[in-house]
Amino acid sequence: HQIIDYPCLRKYDQWNKHFSMKAATTNENEKERLIDYNCIYRYGKYEVTLEYSILTAKWTIVNDKYHSEEEEKQSNTYINRMNETPWIDMGYTFDERIRHILRLFDDYFSS
Repeated sequence: HQIIDYPCLRKYDQWNKHFSMKAATTNENEKERLIDYNCIYRYGKYEVTLEYSILTAKWTIVNDKYHSEEEEKQSNTYINRMNETPWIDMGYTFDERIRHILRLFDDYFSS
């Protein structure tokens, strides 16, 4: 059973124009259980929809809007690198992992 990260949900709510997220839950035997976070990264005309799985602690790109094939490939490369790094074992908080993704994507899309 995972605890919802309320500080991150407040920080990255629907009013955040750069990165927003919401918790996705399932209702098993009348008990709500967190299964993942649905997130949207925005930079100018670019928008990337991401999902963070609680079970696997992995990020997935669900949808790339307005991206060329090269930009989509680079975004997937960043996400794959994030997934290969043992962030939880290294003691990084969920917010620190989000900020790392923001830096990677911001650097890429700003160039």
